[in-house]
Amino acid sequence: MNTFALVIFVVMPVAGAALALRQWLLLRSGVRVSARIVGFEKFETDPMSESSKPTLHLPIVEFTDENGRKVRITLIAEAGTMEREAAIGDRVALIYPKGQPRRAKYEDLKAMFLVPGILVAPAVVFVVYIVGALAWGKVFP
Repeated sequence: MNTFALVIFVVMPVAGAALALRQWLLLRSGVRVSARIVGFEKFETDPMSESSKPTLHLPIVEFTDENGRKVRITLIAEAGTMEREAAIGDRVALIYPKGQPRRAKYEDLKAMFLVPGILVAPAVVFVVYIVGALAWGKVFP
């Protein structure tokens, strides 16, 4: 098996499964909060580029953590969250690991499981292909 196949069919699915497990554990034991958007931070995707790269406006949110302390953070842009349209004053659902409110992220299944799904998909397609080929060979020898 060459290196490319090893990465596509072993390394990526293992990383995807580990990330999916981490997200699932966060959903099971994370702290859920409702946060209010208080502003936006402008983020240049590549300020040195000659081409016109998009500028992201990352929401700055405030919420109260599980200990009653006010927390103010800028949410990072994750796959599946960049098409959100939001305004100052909007409320968003967040989730974070217990005791780590600065690691809050959108509580959104699509955003949380998009990257793990992409990492695991090639191996799933390969397994389905092999099983199908083997079954087809048994039905039509």
